[in-house]
Amino acid sequence: ANVTGTSTLSPELDRKRLELLRELFPNAQRVGELVVPANPVFRVARKEYEQTYRSLGIQPIFVEVAQVSELESAIADVAQRGAQALYVSAEPLLATNVSLILRAAEKHSLPLIVEGRDMVEAGGLMSYAPLEAELDRQLAVFVDKILRGAKPADLPIQQPTKFELLINLKTAKALGLTFPQSLLMRADEVVQ
Repeated sequence: ANVTGTSTLSPELDRKRLELLRELFPNAQRVGELVVPANPVFRVARKEYEQTYRSLGIQPIFVEVAQVSELESAIADVAQRGAQALYVSAEPLLATNVSLILRAAEKHSLPLIVEGRDMVEAGGLMSYAPLEAELDRQLAVFVDKILRGAKPADLPIQQPTKFELLINLKTAKALGLTFPQSLLMRADEVVQ
């Protein structure tokens, strides 16, 4: 009754990321995803995530990671189970340790599909995520309204409306990958 804000969680956004992954890797059969079991979103939406993967002909390989010390072994497990790519969400445990994840994935030649500019700039291969500046703007509007007397309960939670596709060609080159022209043309930014 007294909460408002923005939400970046949506089944449509997850589907779009996987469609882009499928476009980049049309023959991919298995994709790994690191999952933080303490995050309640995954527990609630797991079946929906599985259905989204399977609807695109991809077998998901979910590997749970509860703490930083488990990241390297989790990525090794994903690789051992035959994943052809690894999806890493912006979940705080993962996003704050993206450098460690990138090094571990590099050992297994696993390309990373990530969420957000920082993760692509750190070395992730591709990201499709809400435009961070737009999210900040939405939050500033909420703060302004609340400071002017609006009740948070009267302000609906907002979904992002602007997204960006980021591609890291330097990482692609290091992995020996070539991006389809169709993806490069739609990219909002290509990191060289």
